[in-house]
Amino acid sequence: MHNEFDVYRLQLCRGKVSALDSDSTTDSTFTDVYEGPSTSYLVTNLEQNVQYSLRVSGRNSTNVAWSPWSLPVTWSTSLAKRRMLAVTMHSII
Repeated sequence: MHNEFDVYRLQLCRGKVSALDSDSTTDSTFTDVYEGPSTSYLVTNLEQNVQYSLRVSGRNSTNVAWSPWSLPVTWSTSLAKRRMLAVTMHSII
């Protein structure tokens, strides 16, 4: 599926989001952190000891509509050193 995409959209939110809560009704909890052609992105400025969720959508140059959101992926930061996260879109979609 991900080979079809030319552009990716990555969203992040604070807290754990279940797959059932990740539909369009909860868009306000997610914030865009990246939109572009790269299949990887470094999320920075994360707070220490906080749980985050992210999701990815994609589209190709011939379709203006975004794909459905991926299932949310949740992780927690711990030490101050972990205030950033490298994300690979292909591992999520």
